[in-house]
Amino acid sequence: MADEISLPDHYVNLLERVIEENKSLREEARANAVLQQKVLEELNQNKASSSDSGKRPRSSKRASTKLIVPLLCRQDFRKTYKTLLKGESFKGFNMDESFLSFGSSENQEITM
Repeated sequence: MADEISLPDHYVNLLERVIEENKSLREEARANAVLQQKVLEELNQNKASSSDSGKRPRSSKRASTKLIVPLLCRQDFRKTYKTLLKGESFKGFNMDESFLSFGSSENQEITM
């Protein structure tokens, strides 16, 4: 009979622990929900304030990818391009192509 009495007590203890854990988990969930709501409100405020200025934020990637072309190279290219434009068969360079298609027939026809 001692086993029958202690067994329900064991279950009662387990249930009490589960109830306490459940309460603590609910409190953590409420705290997380409040924190998420605050973060969401801050994001909305930041979005509203950044859109009010009318300026788009500059991309740091775009600024870091600037290429510096030497002056002589720029001048030679401009002279060559202007000379090619004088010809009737020149339609311009196809800049939509990827690097892998560098040897395209359209751009190879322009070789001097």
